[in-house]
Amino acid sequence: MKYYVYVNGRNDFFDLTGEPYEPGTEVQIRIPFVTDVSTYVKSEEVCLKNLGCENGSYRYSFIMPECDVNIDITHKSLMTMMD
Repeated sequence: MKYYVYVNGRNDFFDLTGEPYEPGTEVQIRIPFVTDVSTYVKSEEVCLKNLGCENGSYRYSFIMPECDVNIDITHKSLMTMMD
């Protein structure tokens, strides 16, 4: 049986085709680098391995488990107002 990866509802934006994966397969995602914010990437189902930054994108990988995987990406501003 194959399983799906869901990334913030925009799989095509993160280099994923939308096709299901066999358990045990290495899956890689690309997250565009955004300046002036902190980027947080998390999943309850897998341990994401940070492969570093290349060509303006962060790259992460994980081994596909025997379940669907949800990956949540959030950005938090580093800019603060000063009085």
